[in-house]
Amino acid sequence: MANIGRIDIGFGKWTPAAVYMPNSVKINSTTFAVTDPIGNDLHSMQSFTGQWNSGTPLLIEVETHGRWTMIDEVDFYASTTTPEPLSMALLGTGLAGIGAVRRRRRTQSEDAAA
Repeated sequence: MANIGRIDIGFGKWTPAAVYMPNSVKINSTTFAVTDPIGNDLHSMQSFTGQWNSGTPLLIEVETHGRWTMIDEVDFYASTTTPEPLSMALLGTGLAGIGAVRRRRRTQSEDAAA
């Protein structure tokens, strides 16, 4: 089960119908400000980055100050993880061991041939 590293939320905006961008989005206990880079366009994808456990409920609250807001898309992306140093050390030790065994076999076969 992968952790969630980014959440994209698509907001619709249509000022003549009094549908506006929200002021902020709260995901679990973290509050994010929402920018309005789209000007008069009708749709905006906003990205929110953090670390959320995909095995627990995720609460997304949208602060609108009493105005209408339309959410038309929510996308979840797994967080990218880097290998732990211990994993890399184990891999290096294993590769060194394989190299030592091959070298020993080659040395033994050369000694037997001589």
